[in-house]
Amino acid sequence: MTARLILAFFFASCGVGIVSGQQSTIKLEDGMVLGPGQNSSVQYVVQPQASVNQHAEAKALLITVLDDGLRRTYVNFGRCEAAVPAKDNSIKIVIGNMVAKSALAVPDGSIIDCSPFDVFGRRICFIRSQDAPIAIVQGITEVTTNYVRVEGLKGVKGEYDWDMRLSLNSLNGRDLRAILVQNASPTRSKDWFEIVNLFISAERFVEARQVLVEAILKFPELENTKSELKSLDQNVADQLFEAAELAKDAGQNQFGKLILESTLDSIKRAGLSIETQLKAVAKLEAITSGQKDRDELLAWMADDVSKVSDGPAKTEMQSLLAEIATNLTADTALRFTDYRRRRADTTLKPDQLGALAISGWIFGPTAGKDNASVVAAGVKARRLITEYLSKPLRDDQIVQELTKLESGTPDLVAKIVANMAPPLPTPESAAVPITINPPDSSQPSIESTISGRFAIEVPLGGDMIGKSSRYIVQLPPEYNPFRRYPCVFTLPGESTNMEWQIAWWAGQYSPEAKRCFGEASRRGYIVVSPDWAEPKQPSYNFTENEHAMILAPLRDAMRRFSIDSDRVFLSGHFMGAVAAWDIALAHPDLWAGCILISGEARKYVIHYGSSAEYIPTYFVAGELDKFTEANGKEWDKMLSRKQIDCLVTLYNGRKPDHFQEELPRIMNWMSFPARVRTPFPKDFSATTLRAGDRFFWWFETKELFKEKLIHPLLFLANTKPGTGYQISSAINKQTNTVSMETVPAKNYSIWLSPEMVDFEKPITLLIKGNRDRRDPKPETRVILEDVRGRADRKHPFWMRVDLPK
Repeated sequence: MTARLILAFFFASCGVGIVSGQQSTIKLEDGMVLGPGQNSSVQYVVQPQASVNQHAEAKALLITVLDDGLRRTYVNFGRCEAAVPAKDNSIKIVIGNMVAKSALAVPDGSIIDCSPFDVFGRRICFIRSQDAPIAIVQGITEVTTNYVRVEGLKGVKGEYDWDMRLSLNSLNGRDLRAILVQNASPTRSKDWFEIVNLFISAERFVEARQVLVEAILKFPELENTKSELKSLDQNVADQLFEAAELAKDAGQNQFGKLILESTLDSIKRAGLSIETQLKAVAKLEAITSGQKDRDELLAWMADDVSKVSDGPAKTEMQSLLAEIATNLTADTALRFTDYRRRRADTTLKPDQLGALAISGWIFGPTAGKDNASVVAAGVKARRLITEYLSKPLRDDQIVQELTKLESGTPDLVAKIVANMAPPLPTPESAAVPITINPPDSSQPSIESTISGRFAIEVPLGGDMIGKSSRYIVQLPPEYNPFRRYPCVFTLPGESTNMEWQIAWWAGQYSPEAKRCFGEASRRGYIVVSPDWAEPKQPSYNFTENEHAMILAPLRDAMRRFSIDSDRVFLSGHFMGAVAAWDIALAHPDLWAGCILISGEARKYVIHYGSSAEYIPTYFVAGELDKFTEANGKEWDKMLSRKQIDCLVTLYNGRKPDHFQEELPRIMNWMSFPARVRTPFPKDFSATTLRAGDRFFWWFETKELFKEKLIHPLLFLANTKPGTGYQISSAINKQTNTVSMETVPAKNYSIWLSPEMVDFEKPITLLIKGNRDRRDPKPETRVILEDVRGRADRKHPFWMRVDLPK
């Protein structure tokens, strides 16, 4: 990849800088910082329309809201750790568009399309109506560090009172610069300096440099400001250092190296300080040193394994050396911690050293097995496990063969499963094709595939046998099947599709660079999008079939790709957000968090609210979204409880939209340690009103009692709260007890793991007050059965108890 392409990518993806407003920043207890902005407290996200009794007792203001001009962000007051006064470093430039004076209210319809802004900052926005679309003339009236203000102007159909806010990043940098330059006086250098300062305050240093160069050429008296160019070049270099560090953290070491090489070249050409040059050189040397360490480790392993005296064991170990060499990176090298530490031990025999060399790759970094026969058996066991998990039907003969091996015990099988590559292969035919048109139109187009993108069909079972669900996955650059990746599982809406969802998160694909440059790709996320709805389906129906169309691709993706089961985030736009909200609450044990964009709370969502305690949730909507008022009650309930990790963002003056500009902050929110799934909470309590909502963490049943269940198509808007069944359970590892307080099923299963109970002691099941004492019986068969079903290789269950006896 060329240095020019790297620089172009980076500057296109730079985030918004310091926010306008001078009040405060808010630090949340999870470490996230919001603001600066106007800070206040409210009772409601959306003020109820009904009149308030003036004599009623005042309610506590439990919701904190911060308005940064672009959007209002709502969080629970108790989740705010501190509010810190902030300097107002914002810049504001007024654009000379005349705002409508006698104005009509903005129509309720959604936006169909908007024309591009012209150089005067004007455009036409088309709103859906019962008759013909309504054309509303809009114009940019302010550009600040944090937002662009777009207001209604006089048009053919009248004047509309519409104060809409857009992020600076939602406008193309070239177009924004053209609008600002057009607005500036051609004879006042001060106007041009304002533009430069605006871009600097927004940390858009490339645009700032371009405008400053243009200003120096236009105004000879500014010749003495050339020194500022070097300062901007330094800022650019610092941003590139951050990008290289982000690439390294995402497992993209080669890309990080390319960024540093291009940065060093730019630093030298710009004549920046020796200190900055040395910083770049040091970072590059660290990468080179890592490569030397890798080569040294591979040489040690090859030498030690070659000295193993047990011929069959040596053959098994040597069969892995090529695989290790292919997939050994800074991340996977951690598996050899024990081997590096103990290799200098002169008391170890050659067979023990060879076993240690391979042990970490098979069993993980802390296994430290130095028994050659056990490690060789582990290599064979992994082969059998892969075969078992990749077959379409269960093969009990493989399980029997596996349990006869030294490494076929539950504890070692669990380690193998957790450290192996995904068992299900992805055929080359699943790669998504792309046609590349060369710059020279006389040259023929090239047929290729999108790197890391696959389209896969998943056969369905149960009531949908004979049908299939389809999904698209985009792997991050430099994907390594032996590294665990966080995942975004994103649901299309009525006006989007799988490709659109992938692009929203991962960015558009660059054939030249053979990668995507969006936020999810930069941060090393796998992005999966299922085709879950029927063609032209107008709304989500809350059915079990829709759940199957969504969850089957999730399980299949986890079998094929190295997804970290503790960091799978569910998301959706529009109708897809409605589906995501429902599925997140119906199956809270699956997700690390949920991101909902322009969705609506309906049916089961309103009754499953207690499950929100287990799922961090991030809402994005427009102030003028028709669902905002309808969602207000659910948001108020969530935001008034500190136990619920919830953040609501409303964009000022916006209708339903895709809100691409919110993505950097969403991914920042996703990155905090609090956004990790709790696979085994100490207790849980969940509501179920639907036949398919019958598994929660360690509880599962094939059939719930039917009396209190409601079919999705028969669900009434006035269904009373508390309707349905409650399923509650708790774990007490000290007493080795699992209790089930309420069980709305005749037959059911409880799945157990060492993270829940101690398998060295008797286990007590407390079912509706009755004690059932069980001897621990972890089984390799149960581990494989569970991994085959749930596809969670990180936290498999070891024991299954079917009740009643």
